[in-house]
Amino acid sequence: MLLGPMMRGRTSKDPYGEYRKLLLHCEGANGATSFVDSSRSKRTVNANGNLQISTSSPKFGTSCALFDGTGDYLGMSASADFGFSGDFTVDMWVKTSDYSVDGSTYRRVIHFGGGAIASTLMLLFYNGSAESPNLSVFSNAMLITGSISVADGSWHHVALTRSGTSLKLWVDGVQSGSTATTSQNFNAGTSNSVLIGIDTSLSGGFNGTLDEIAITNGVAIWNAAFTPPTGPTV
Repeated sequence: MLLGPMMRGRTSKDPYGEYRKLLLHCEGANGATSFVDSSRSKRTVNANGNLQISTSSPKFGTSCALFDGTGDYLGMSASADFGFSGDFTVDMWVKTSDYSVDGSTYRRVIHFGGGAIASTLMLLFYNGSAESPNLSVFSNAMLITGSISVADGSWHHVALTRSGTSLKLWVDGVQSGSTATTSQNFNAGTSNSVLIGIDTSLSGGFNGTLDEIAITNGVAIWNAAFTPPTGPTV
């Protein structure tokens, strides 16, 4: 039997193992600052500012990542694994109630690349003109203006996917905003950097908690309405 490209290399433990470039379960002791990458890449992930593990109200497991909104972020060495030339998925669980601007910068959940150029990719609380409780997708221009509120103090599954040229944002398995059509090579170039919870200027700090952070390059895991995961990412 011939296997399609999404089946080759799968294991019973992680069906997307060969495509998974980062997987953070955010597990650990309360107040710890060590974050373990459970993907095959086993990256070194650095906690900056006052970012720490919290055992208060995680989505899954015993803990999550707590950001205080001022200089807290997760960073790691640049890698070509974070350059998106084709299909990809970025997903995580998000819980926040504060989406107001940090100084003059809109708060980021994740920021790929540097500056505001075409290859940059950001998930941030912005509607194209002002701060917003709806997460949106931005590069050097608005790609997707989100239509579903995330900043309400509850846990929400957030996913950004591209299948072919269709870029979609999902909140709790429902598409948020319109589909963007783009073949842009996101995070292209020599840096291939990624920051979780802040802008590349180290402002726009996320204020809240994140859990089950995953970056998957080469597969759009979801391309139609879906039921959010009911347990930790395998």
